[in-house]
Amino acid sequence: MSNNNNNNLNNHNNHNNISKFHFIVHFHDCSKSDISLIKDFLNDHAIDFSLIDLNKLRNADKRVDTIFSKIIRNHNARKTRLGTSCYFKLLTPILNPNVDKVLYLDTDIIFTQDISSLFHESFGQPFAAIRDKVLQNYSLGFKNFKKFGLNPSSPYLNGGVLFFYTKEWLKKDFTNHILDHSFPVINELEGGGGGFAADQPCINFAANGNWYELHPKWNHPADTFSKDSKIIHFVGNAKPWNTHCHIKYSKLFFHYLSQTPWKTWMKTEFSKKFQSHRTEVFNHLKSKFQIKLGGFKNLLFPSIS
Repeated sequence: MSNNNNNNLNNHNNHNNISKFHFIVHFHDCSKSDISLIKDFLNDHAIDFSLIDLNKLRNADKRVDTIFSKIIRNHNARKTRLGTSCYFKLLTPILNPNVDKVLYLDTDIIFTQDISSLFHESFGQPFAAIRDKVLQNYSLGFKNFKKFGLNPSSPYLNGGVLFFYTKEWLKKDFTNHILDHSFPVINELEGGGGGFAADQPCINFAANGNWYELHPKWNHPADTFSKDSKIIHFVGNAKPWNTHCHIKYSKLFFHYLSQTPWKTWMKTEFSKKFQSHRTEVFNHLKSKFQIKLGGFKNLLFPSIS
């Protein structure tokens, strides 16, 4: 997301105001039907946007293809449950070289207030982020930080909201710096999501504290309520459909969802998965109960077989 002028992003309480931000959607292996829905939805709301097909761009731009190849080659050697798409955020400044500042957002994000003031923040680093609520610093983020000469007191960032200062990022070639310095050793980094959060330990390891720390209101975890929060992140287990998420943020998420083409999502895809999972759990418990009941019967009536 980039800021066109000094116009404000609409508050969720005022749906008549149209955002004057430019929304950039990078996609990879997305279905034609989903792309069509995204286009129609953004057009219906008169939102300025561009869609970038990374597969097509890879074939047309050698820089992107080189980075893509690095990501895929190194990711295949990683111990992580996440896909390669989590690294595509590192392409954001490269794909938007003429924009001063670009805000990257994970998909599990909603706004609660006007965020235009964020684009007036000044910082002399390639990017800005928020300190991770749990990992806090490198002594918690990387258990073997001494082996790599990392400063244990350096702040450990959360990668869900990244604010890129494009010129500084490109000047330091930070995308390649992260990939070239982090990937060779990332499986050795214990803790901090090493082998789990994929992109996050890579960015932290390469940055080594050289990033601008934003106020927590710009990336507030959804498990606790804060009246000052402006960007809510449903990080970890704090998803809108489970009890780890604060009820106010859960309601707000479904309020937003009801206004999109995916408003029936909970009743279709998620409900199918839930029903399937519930059946598996039931069958597992049933099997366990039958085994224990059989053992109990043999204990009371050993002559019965």
